Amino acid sequence: MSAKHQTHRCEVVIVDDGSDPRQELTVEEVMAGYSDEDIQCKYVWQENRGVAGALNRALEDATGEWIRWLPSDDLFALDSTEILLQVAHDDPHARVLYSGYDEGIPSTRQQIPAITFSTRERQHDLLKKHCFINAASVMWHKDVFEELGGFNEDIVHAQDYEFLLRCSETYHFTGVSDPLMKRRVHEGQMIQTLHDPTEKLKKERDMEFLRERYGAGGHVWVPHQ
Repeated sequence: MSAKHQTHRCEVVIVDDGSDPRQELTVEEVMAGYSDEDIQCKYVWQENRGVAGALNRALEDATGEWIRWLPSDDLFALDSTEILLQVAHDDPHARVLYSGYDEGIPSTRQQIPAITFSTRERQHDLLKKHCFINAASVMWHKDVFEELGGFNEDIVHAQDYEFLLRCSETYHFTGVSDPLMKRRVHEGQMIQTLHDPTEKLKKERDMEFLRERYGAGGHVWVPHQ
C-alpha cells in the first residue's frame, strides 16, 4: 500500500508470480485497495518464474519513465518517489539513483545511508566486493533497461546484485542519503531458504557466476538458526 499512497502518484504493476488462488487473495481483493481514480494499476498473474521473472514481467507492462521495485513485504517512505524524481530533475544525467534505507520492520535495527562515489570506477570496485545497495531503494530510468536488458532469470538468489553490477559497468549512480524505504526482517524472508541445502547450492552457483562474469567477491552467507 505504500506504493499507492506515494505523494507523487505512480503507476502500479502488481505481479503475482504463480500463487495458488485457493490460498491467496483474489484478484478483486487485491485490486480493491487500488481503486482510486488517479492511480493506474494493473494486476498480472503468471506461472512461477522466480523473482527475476516477476520483475521482467512488470517491466513489460510498465509505461512510466522511471521504474522502482517494491518487494511484497517492504515499504517505501510516502514521499520517496517525489524526492528521487526531484533529484533526477536536478541532474538530467542521472539514470540510476538509490537511497538509504531502514532495516527493518517492525522496529528499526539500523539505518544504511547511501553515498555518491567520486567516480563510477570507485563505485564499481566497492560493489564488486559486496552488495551495499538495497535494490528496493533504487530508481532506474527506463533507458537503462532498454540498453542493458532485464533481470537475469538464471540467477535465483542474487538477481538484484547481478543487475546492479551490470548497471555499474556503465552508469555512475546517484546516492540520496535519506532512508526512503524500510526493509522488513522476518522469518519468512527468501534469505531464510538458504538453510535448505538445495537453495544454498543455487546461491553458490549464483555467486560463482558473479565471480566469473564481474570479478565479484563475497561468499554465501547463511542466516543463523
